[in-house]
Amino acid sequence: MNRVVFHIGAWKTGTTSIQDYFVSNGDMLEKAGWYYTDFKKILEDEGLIADDPCGGGQTGSIFFRTYYRSKVNGDGIFDRLLQALKSALDKGNVLVSDAMFWIMGTDLKDFFRAVSSVIDKRQIVVVAYLRRQDLFIESVYNQLIKFGKESRSFKVFAKEEIGFCRYWDIISAIMEVLPKENLRIRKFEKNAFTGSGGVVEDFFALLDTEGLTYDPQRKRADSNERISGNWLEFKRLYNTISEDGYDILNEDIYEEMKCGSIGRQVGRDLYGFDVLMKLCCDIDKKEVFFTNEERREFLSGFESDNRKLTEEFWDSPFSGIKETDADVHKELSDEARDIVTLVIRLYLTQTKRLRTQALRNGVTEEDSLRKPLAVWGAGTLCERILRENLVKPGIIVDSFPTVRKMYGIPVVGPDEIDLRKYYFVLTMSREAPVLQMLEDYGLVDGRDYSWWYEYL
Repeated sequence: MNRVVFHIGAWKTGTTSIQDYFVSNGDMLEKAGWYYTDFKKILEDEGLIADDPCGGGQTGSIFFRTYYRSKVNGDGIFDRLLQALKSALDKGNVLVSDAMFWIMGTDLKDFFRAVSSVIDKRQIVVVAYLRRQDLFIESVYNQLIKFGKESRSFKVFAKEEIGFCRYWDIISAIMEVLPKENLRIRKFEKNAFTGSGGVVEDFFALLDTEGLTYDPQRKRADSNERISGNWLEFKRLYNTISEDGYDILNEDIYEEMKCGSIGRQVGRDLYGFDVLMKLCCDIDKKEVFFTNEERREFLSGFESDNRKLTEEFWDSPFSGIKETDADVHKELSDEARDIVTLVIRLYLTQTKRLRTQALRNGVTEEDSLRKPLAVWGAGTLCERILRENLVKPGIIVDSFPTVRKMYGIPVVGPDEIDLRKYYFVLTMSREAPVLQMLEDYGLVDGRDYSWWYEYL
């Protein structure tokens, strides 16, 4: 009987490594009778990928997002998804993997109840890797800071998000729907893995399929490095100001903007973000978020839950705490935080200006960004800019044009052109309706338009 394996995380337990290994070695999976990337293709053919708000990422994200969407809207897309899964199971085994399943928490009970209403329970396997709760909450916090998704202090985060650490609540909720033998609950610890290939080899062993073996020579994902020291604190403050945290962190904001190597080099050398990092941030500093005493106190709240997990699924409990003399992460002082915040705001202003200059000077690698220049606003400021030959637009856009030409340049209304085909220099006052119109067309500040004083 073919199986569907739902790999539900949890976060920070090698999920991405497993997924990337499978994507890179789809030929091996196919030969062994497993769908992973092929199942995504089935969903594309059924028109289900396009309905995913994430734009069709991991198949797991499609499952839990459409589940909630159908629950709210009653649009039936989740039922279609389950029917596609059922059809795929007639042909082979299916892998569905996404660490974000874990955010469903105890809602996984209703999720698997819905799945088992269409799929035979005997075909459903649930795999979860769990790491000791203190290490889990530290790692998740670090990851969210790194990717620009979190700005709370660690203590506030750990207190408010502790529900994700209550493993037994989530696992026991699933067991109300599926029998224990359908669950593969593993400790995310090196001494608990099968073989020497880490979590990827251990996952292969769980699949227990003839012809499907882990090959260490095959391609696997790069490590997902964590950040620490005051670099993490700097990054946390950055996240309170900008939504571009991930781009800045990886120093590829210019790659994201499709600017060329010249633009990237100018950005690093003249605007000094890497220099700033060296001055302000000890990137290699090793630190922890708990003191030894705080760690013991935090884990004491999970003793009963972990005992139940051990009794049901493991031969031994999580490994014990190793005393450490590593520095405990500290937030910056008020004075230092004010200085860093000011520097970040200055950097963002300079970066935005650099983007505009890169586009203005043609420092781009993609023809799609070589848009014709347009000015928005046919008022006094526009007239002055044109008179002084500061900007040479091909067209002028005005919400309510009263003239048809200025200095020989056509003036049109926004409904007369395709706004997505132009790069705009804004000369009007900060009118919310205009900015909303630009946003509605998918235009992005800095990439598709900038204010006149930034452009100049």
